[in-house]
Amino acid sequence: MNGDAAGFSGRDHDQLLELLASLERDRARIDAQQQRVLAQLAAEPVPIPSLGEAIEKEWVREEIACVLRLAPCTAGSRLHDAVELVERLPGTLAALACGDITLLHARSLVEAIDGLDDATTAKVEQRVLATAAPGQTVGTFRQALKRAVLALDPRQAE
Repeated sequence: MNGDAAGFSGRDHDQLLELLASLERDRARIDAQQQRVLAQLAAEPVPIPSLGEAIEKEWVREEIACVLRLAPCTAGSRLHDAVELVERLPGTLAALACGDITLLHARSLVEAIDGLDDATTAKVEQRVLATAAPGQTVGTFRQALKRAVLALDPRQAE
């Protein structure tokens, strides 16, 4: 499909860049919604209509893998990240929903807080979202995350 068929002809360079930025914000909003859905799926038992029972959550990962066409281990990682964002990183999820950060930023934060207690996690999140995240590349954001984690939990340096 060429650009003309997609309705992009007649737009100047700046308009195309603004459209691209708008699409990226829209993608972030959709990613935030997907995180909420994944976390909800992780939280509820899976009903078996024919038996009137619920099965263990181990099957949720496989169902998500099928629906999203992912490997089960990737689906498991996505479930983990979604639960962390919903339960421990609400500010990050809100920033994603506003389009201020991307899903890669959010996943970097989930990775950075692994092993931290809830209080330290909240401080790290607050620090990096207030001073670093908007406008930063993922690589620069990860560096800011490392600095924040080391400042707030020096044991991580070990």
